[in-house]
Amino acid sequence: MGKSKSDEAKEIQRIRSQLLREMSQTELKPQEKEELKMRYGLEDDQPFTLGEIAIFFNVTGEEIERVENIALRKLRRTRLSSA
Repeated sequence: MGKSKSDEAKEIQRIRSQLLREMSQTELKPQEKEELKMRYGLEDDQPFTLGEIAIFFNVTGEEIERVENIALRKLRRTRLSSA
């Protein structure tokens, strides 16, 4: 039996809260934090595409993807070092 939509929504919110908490404990640059918040809809439940974020920051989608990957690696390192 699958999860109800309510259970799924709660799980998604739990994951978002956990990610925001981990972001606050990681040495991320302000732009890295903002990009992750936008990319995954962490503040308003409305994720943006790479292209939309690129327009917002006036850079290429490739640059946004590069910064996103760096930020995610930092988060993974923080998670592994605290485990």
